[in-house]
Amino acid sequence: MSLKLKYLEIEDFKTYYGKHVFGPLPSFTAVIGPNGGGKSNILDAIAFVLGERLTALRVKKGKQLIHREKAVDDGEGDDAATASVTAVFSLPDGSEKAFKRVMSSQGSEFLVDGTEVSFSTYQKRLQELGINLLCRNFIVFQGSVESIAMYGSNEKVKMFEEISGSSALKTEYNHLRKEMARAEEEMTADFEKLNMVVSQYHDLKLDRRQEQKYEELEKEYKREKIKLQLFRLYHIGTAQEGLQGEVEVKEQALKELKEKGKKQAENLEEKRKNQTVIVQEMGSMEQNVGELLSKKRSELVTVKDCLAERMKKKNICSNLLAKAKDAQDDQLRKLEDLKKELEKTEILAAQFEKRLAEEALKMGKSVQLEGEQLKKYHQLKQQVGQCCVTLQQKVDYLSRQLKTQLDQLANENRRMEERQEALRRKQEEVQDLKKRIERLTANLKLKKESLAEKQQVLKDMQKEVICKRDRVKRLQNELETLTDELNEATWDVNQIQRHTKKREVLEMLREKFPGIYDRLKNLCQPIHPKYHLAITRVLFKHLDSIVVDNEVTARRCINYLCDQRIDRETFLPLNYLQVHPVRESLRAIQDPQNVKLAFDLIKFEPPEVKVHGQEAQVKYVSLELDHFHNQIEELEEQQRKMEEELMIHTDLLETMQAATTEHEMEILEVKEEMNKKENEIFEDFCREIGVPDICLFENEGLQILMEREQERLKFEKQKSRIMSLISYEENRDMEKDVKKWDVAIAAQTKALAEAKKEENEKIGEIEAIMKLVAEARSELVKKGQTLHKAEETVDAAQEEARLLRREREKMQNRISRIRQKIAVLRVERQTILQQCHIKDMKLPLVSGSLQQALGQGMESSASSSREISSELQQSQSEPNIEVDFSSLSRRYRELENEEQRNNVEEHIVTKISRLEENLGNLQPPKKNTRQSLIQLDQQVKAMRVALREKQHLARSAKDAFEKVKQQRRRLFMDCFSSVSEKIDHLFKTLCHDNTAQAMLETDNQEEPYLGSIIYHCIPPGKRCQQMCTLSGGEKAIASLVLLFALHSYNPVPFFILDEVDAALDKINICRVTSYLRKNKEEMQIVVISHKDRLYHKADALIGITFRTNGYSKVFSLDLTPYRMRRHHSHHSLSPQPQQQSSTSAMEVRKME
Repeated sequence: MSLKLKYLEIEDFKTYYGKHVFGPLPSFTAVIGPNGGGKSNILDAIAFVLGERLTALRVKKGKQLIHREKAVDDGEGDDAATASVTAVFSLPDGSEKAFKRVMSSQGSEFLVDGTEVSFSTYQKRLQELGINLLCRNFIVFQGSVESIAMYGSNEKVKMFEEISGSSALKTEYNHLRKEMARAEEEMTADFEKLNMVVSQYHDLKLDRRQEQKYEELEKEYKREKIKLQLFRLYHIGTAQEGLQGEVEVKEQALKELKEKGKKQAENLEEKRKNQTVIVQEMGSMEQNVGELLSKKRSELVTVKDCLAERMKKKNICSNLLAKAKDAQDDQLRKLEDLKKELEKTEILAAQFEKRLAEEALKMGKSVQLEGEQLKKYHQLKQQVGQCCVTLQQKVDYLSRQLKTQLDQLANENRRMEERQEALRRKQEEVQDLKKRIERLTANLKLKKESLAEKQQVLKDMQKEVICKRDRVKRLQNELETLTDELNEATWDVNQIQRHTKKREVLEMLREKFPGIYDRLKNLCQPIHPKYHLAITRVLFKHLDSIVVDNEVTARRCINYLCDQRIDRETFLPLNYLQVHPVRESLRAIQDPQNVKLAFDLIKFEPPEVKVHGQEAQVKYVSLELDHFHNQIEELEEQQRKMEEELMIHTDLLETMQAATTEHEMEILEVKEEMNKKENEIFEDFCREIGVPDICLFENEGLQILMEREQERLKFEKQKSRIMSLISYEENRDMEKDVKKWDVAIAAQTKALAEAKKEENEKIGEIEAIMKLVAEARSELVKKGQTLHKAEETVDAAQEEARLLRREREKMQNRISRIRQKIAVLRVERQTILQQCHIKDMKLPLVSGSLQQALGQGMESSASSSREISSELQQSQSEPNIEVDFSSLSRRYRELENEEQRNNVEEHIVTKISRLEENLGNLQPPKKNTRQSLIQLDQQVKAMRVALREKQHLARSAKDAFEKVKQQRRRLFMDCFSSVSEKIDHLFKTLCHDNTAQAMLETDNQEEPYLGSIIYHCIPPGKRCQQMCTLSGGEKAIASLVLLFALHSYNPVPFFILDEVDAALDKINICRVTSYLRKNKEEMQIVVISHKDRLYHKADALIGITFRTNGYSKVFSLDLTPYRMRRHHSHHSLSPQPQQQSSTSAMEVRKME
């Protein structure tokens, strides 16, 4: 052992007041003493002088390490108090080196051989001696020995790195790794940039080749387009001149026809007024009668529905009343049976008591003993007791067991009766629930029938709605046609487009998804036009919202609008809206006056939205039915479990009754044997007093009384059970249900009568209306005759007007068509001029400019009808643009007919299309490609030079990183391999069994310091399992094996162990002690222990005990002389050395 801890000096450290010197310390030193005496403070002192941080020394502040009496003794307060620990090491060359650490209120001071040094220098000097506190492989604090084996994989890796020295390369490793990654990233980025620039260079070369080809085609394309426009403009001007002369002739003829038609129109207007008055009278009469009849029929349908509903409810209540009466009859019948059973039980009990009284009278008087007979009886009784003492004890023992079993049997009988009662109640609950399910099933059937009827009504209404929607759509189309013309003058174009777009969106959604009704403003209307503004303010942002049937439809519509990129819309699903009841108090507001609820001012009667709510009722009833089914299943499961428990208790009762019977038979057998011996002893005595048997003499009437008492108890239990059942049945108020359904039937009967009365009233009203309809029809017939005559007169006048109008319309159509042709030609000419200006076509002009054509085109954006009516004004305001057609060949100008013009134009258009197709196939080239090519060439050269530099830097960084990586791995794996080889042998040695196994594994062979280390120990006779499942002693052995294996790689001067044997049994303590003594020459050992099997093997003992509270007292004893005497005593036959050895052992115990 090259290095040794020779002395340890402690001064005012924790519980050690004053100066204490421990040493010279031998190879194996044990510290003993009672708990709380300060043994562990010696380990804290060694850790303190080796540079341990304060938190590991079981204190929070540094001044807690200073003995509390120190400041009082110095008289200078806490600032002057200090504590110090000095460790003196013996070096291999015989010299000594002292390390001292002083703690004061200002902090710690570190001294080496009396010279103050920094903490880092202090640690460096300790590491030069092979002491590295960060390794934690030579000092084990109290209670932490098991945690060494339970270290996490990262903690084990950290410990191996500190011991192997690879942690010193960790900072350089991380730095070089980052540098290598950064260099590789920069090289990759530069390489990608270079590839991108080279690709751009090749693309520009191709663009340069295509540029010239594209320019040539573009020039030819422009020439042909100008030729086409000149050709069109020339022939448009020729056509305009011919049509203008034809229009003047037709307008003169039209003027004459208009004057003639004006006179005819005045005559027709007077006849139409008379006809209109008659038609209005007939329409008003028919409409009033039809509306009144439709309203009354609708009311009659409602009343009939109500009547059918109430009839069904009455039938249901009748069925429920019948079932309630049946249940009441069952209850009364059950009560009657129970009362009869109670009366029968009472009669049997009275008869039993009467029989007992008669038997009591028949019993004779007991035999009486007097004088010498009584004395002789007692003597014989003592003799019987002496002879039957063993049998009597057996009888007493069996009787106690029998009584216990009888008590248990009674308890089990009571429990079984309780369970039978609970089972019966559960069965009744199940029956009640089944009856409720029957009622709910009937209600559900009723609701489904009602729902089917409502759904049929809904389908009919939907068909009617579809028909009316078609009609509304046609009317809306006609209205839109008229509205569009009106909006051109009175409405903003953007607003019209917005409404049109919203209408198109609604129609599109209706075609895509079912369940979409309409916008809220179309469904809700005020009851009077004067409330229109107020309702608009109330509904506000929801006016344009779309009403749908449910939330699913709304979400599908929203997703469709998002996919099609259509403007946002708001949807109101009916099943999602929350409807709050109207507060009636708001209708009573008087200040301000004339206040009305918006709810009362809205007319909302779309039939397709009305049928809503039956599905919810059916769903609720179905859910309630499912709930009761589930409840029945739960009750039946509880019933099944209770029946199983009842069967178990029945089997248990049978077993207990059999055991009780067996004990009774044993007691009878023993008692018969006792009675036999007793009769033999009392035979002469019984003959003397005149009794056949001594047992009959002693127990006269006792057995009979016990049997009578048991029979009486049975009658009481039976009466109690019947009374509890009667009480239960009487508490079940079945009459309440009968009354409830009686009241319900009465209410339904009354409501049914009212509904029938209302139905008769509605039928009477409809019959009265039908009479009015008949009278109105007769009146309509008279009006019709008058109307027929008026119509004949009007038809004759209309026919004459129609002929004039038809002739005038033909003339107007001819003029309109001519003017339309002129307008089309003018628009076509204007369009050609605008396109030429927009496309920058150099059209040859005699006067004017193409800019004027563009301005005129912006102003003339009105409809074609306005162009026709103001043709003359537009011709005067047309810009003065005269085209130069001199460049147009004569063969393009002098064409005979329309067919030749079309053929020539088609030929030019085909050529232009071919040129346009060629240009389209060619991608438009980029401009200034030559300059860009020169710049890219220079950029590529510079980037290649930079890339070579980055590659060189990346290779250098990778080489440096690989060098440090291999060095760090070599240091770590040397340590790991060495420990792995030794740890199994050490574990087998400490366990004294070759079947024991210990192994270390790492999951990262390439870079083990980045992975995890797994430590497995398999104690003898056990399977492989997790370290956490081992016992405390096995964990302690595993920890010590790991520490000793680490010591074999990097030997430390000493081991400081604090109660490492706490969890070990005697055998393992002996094995650990044997190993420590065997290796004490290789390492110095200081162990704190309470186990005599360990500290008896030490070379020296340090005893720590209390002097007073907070003060430790120290003893020391060298055990070497005693061990030498013991060694001599084993080889000598003299008794004297044995006595001395015994004396030395007594001295150690006394010291403890």
